[in-house]
Amino acid sequence: MFQASTICFCEKPDLSHSNDIIPKKDDEIYGSCVIGVDSMEISSRPIVFHFMVDVSGSMSDVTENGRTKMQLIVHTLTNMVHYFASQTQNVSIQVKGFDDNIHPYIDLVEVTAKNVDVLAAKLLKMRPQNLTNIELALETMKNDIEKIASIENTTYKQVGIFLTDGDATTGETCSKQLGEIVPDSIPFHFIALGKHHNPYLMHHLGHRTKYTNNWFINELEQTGNVYGEILYNELNRIAENVTLEVKGGRIYEYYTNQFVTQLSIGSIYADTEKHYHILADNDECSVLLRGSYCVETNDSTFEVEVSDVPSLYTPTQSDDGFVFNHYKPFFKTIQYYRLCTQMYMAKARIDFLDGLPEDYQYGIDERLQRLCHTNGRYLDASGMNEFLTHMDLDMNVSKLTENEYMKSLCDDIKVLIHTLGSMSQIKYAALREDVQGQERTSNTVTDVENDYDKAEYGNGILQKPVLSRSATTPYRTPGRVDLMDTMSQDREDSDPMAVQTSMDQDIFAGFRLTPPPVIRRSQNISSSSNV
Repeated sequence: MFQASTICFCEKPDLSHSNDIIPKKDDEIYGSCVIGVDSMEISSRPIVFHFMVDVSGSMSDVTENGRTKMQLIVHTLTNMVHYFASQTQNVSIQVKGFDDNIHPYIDLVEVTAKNVDVLAAKLLKMRPQNLTNIELALETMKNDIEKIASIENTTYKQVGIFLTDGDATTGETCSKQLGEIVPDSIPFHFIALGKHHNPYLMHHLGHRTKYTNNWFINELEQTGNVYGEILYNELNRIAENVTLEVKGGRIYEYYTNQFVTQLSIGSIYADTEKHYHILADNDECSVLLRGSYCVETNDSTFEVEVSDVPSLYTPTQSDDGFVFNHYKPFFKTIQYYRLCTQMYMAKARIDFLDGLPEDYQYGIDERLQRLCHTNGRYLDASGMNEFLTHMDLDMNVSKLTENEYMKSLCDDIKVLIHTLGSMSQIKYAALREDVQGQERTSNTVTDVENDYDKAEYGNGILQKPVLSRSATTPYRTPGRVDLMDTMSQDREDSDPMAVQTSMDQDIFAGFRLTPPPVIRRSQNISSSSNV
């Protein structure tokens, strides 16, 4: 089930500007621990998806293509139930909406080919209504989850998916108190739709436990991408309660911005490869991978040692025979650049949040923006600017100017510098940090809010950065891209036979190349997942 994984080491690259950001000792070696999992059939283990959707008045706002936010969500949920009916087994759903009341649309039911049309028709009843009571929504989800969990001999796995486009306007509004409601025993996904949400609240909820995640749908027409990746991960969950224990070194924990000897990573999914940063005492360092299987196996738990051989990657053909991808040029240097980027982003996030007053409710009104400008939280960006300049030079020298990984790292730093010291740092830069740290497929942060076309910093003016505008990241995989595209399609061209996706197996510098566009044959246009 697990592919053989690997650790590969290198001497510290000549990045003198990173001496102050990476706590590497002179006798330590930098390395990458790579964990890989094979593709597999979707698990048939019973699973329940709890969907809670904001149906407050602001969901009547119109998106770029003329749909309201509400119509867009109904469209995406409809694609989901059709997918469950045709491609899965033992998947049950429960769909509720919330404003200042709870509106049940679909009671707990297993999705089948026989009831899919009835379920899709029920979704059409969703409409924008009143105020936003996030406390009521979370309490309702918690009660529903506990009710199913209390059923004797239940085998259900449960997943919570919560979406809002705004802020709590009635009921409890304190982020800390709302976070206490979230169950800590199941995967929970918090999705912020559009720019006018409370970023601190969603960031706080999305980092409550090792199984919670926050997502940001900046460009509303890419809603299917986020839901598609969430569904793929949950339907292809291989293991949970996974930890990496390092012998003879330390491993990087991106959210705390520390190197630790044991890292909890929550879950592992099929068709996945993850890269973890290692500072090793010597080249005999190894990592022990432990966890519990979520699929049927002879054993309920596993323990795998990750060492320097054999290689994770499938060999690729070259002029002199087969070579392993992680031996290709620049792989380890790019990983080192990624570590520098992550540490800059984490330090800025931690410093900024620590500088905000504890009694502030972190709303989305103008008071917060004034606070950001007056409390001295503009951090020193000189090191980040120097790092960005060095990256740009190295990309030119090494002919990596078109390397997706390097371009995404440059974008991360540009967004961070541009939003530094404002709440947009949490809305944009912190979300990019999660994408990088968790190696997600969905690129949900592709631009910076228009309100920040010009941001004062020091004696100069920061112009709006030029960013890549890909709907996916370099971490995409074939299965995820396929499902993301399916969630975005209109029903008339959603026949699985009408969609083709393939991935180029030749990986440059150890990384996946951009997949070809997903073509809808009936319309002969590129899928939204590859805009």
